Amino acid sequence: MNTKIPVWFWVVSTILLIWNLVGLLAFFIQMNLDMEALQNLPSDQRELQTELLSNYPIWAKAGYALAVFGGFTGALLLLMKKKIARKAFIISLIGMSVQLLYTFKFIGRSVDMYGPAAIAMPVMIFLLVFYSIWLAGFGEKKSWLA
Repeated sequence: MNTKIPVWFWVVSTILLIWNLVGLLAFFIQMNLDMEALQNLPSDQRELQTELLSNYPIWAKAGYALAVFGGFTGALLLLMKKKIARKAFIISLIGMSVQLLYTFKFIGRSVDMYGPAAIAMPVMIFLLVFYSIWLAGFGEKKSWLA
């Protein structure tokens, strides 16, 4: 049975793919960041970022990788109409949760420096991941994904 998928689903899935491409780009930039590049930041921000990045444990990097690659793969699978997209988004959620275990210890100082955006961004990302999981499940129920 070939069910017609509404245009809004394609639009949202494309936006999710673009969002996750930006996440991949941020991941690669952060993983290849030269500490000298931080010298242009104000001293308090430079200190925080240096502490955050110079001691970044491998398990947090692995969580970050799972988060961004899971999200990108999930969005790509949505566009390919594959129901396994939901599982990829769940992997992304798990990865993000692991990464946040490390970065959470810096949240107080981040809020002092960057204001409410330091909390708003992770919350927004979590909401997008939960929405992505819901969207993939919704697509399965509607028989849009196989």
